[in-house]
Amino acid sequence: MVARQRLGGKIESVENVVKALQAGQRDDGGYGADKAGASDLEACYRIVRALTRLGAKPANPEKLLAFVAACRNDDGGFGVKPKEKSSLQGTYYASIVRYWLQSGKEALPDR
Repeated sequence: MVARQRLGGKIESVENVVKALQAGQRDDGGYGADKAGASDLEACYRIVRALTRLGAKPANPEKLLAFVAACRNDDGGFGVKPKEKSSLQGTYYASIVRYWLQSGKEALPDR
């Protein structure tokens, strides 16, 4: 969806896309790549990026922020999942998701 939009394509029924993305939020506040797996920051990043581009937010942004906080480690970095070792990817995903949720803007808008 993001790629299509960036290439100038139209998104049919934005409302339905937003509802479907919001419905995927899990009980822990995050999003995951598959139904059986755990939530992870990479999936959260992808969903929040799409929602932000559509001018929307997750159904429960506060719960998502709590999930992001659960991925933080004592070293100040973030793992991609709670209790995972800090990584560059995890820290980037956490930082940008928090930015989008708090500002409602993409960090690097299309040019």
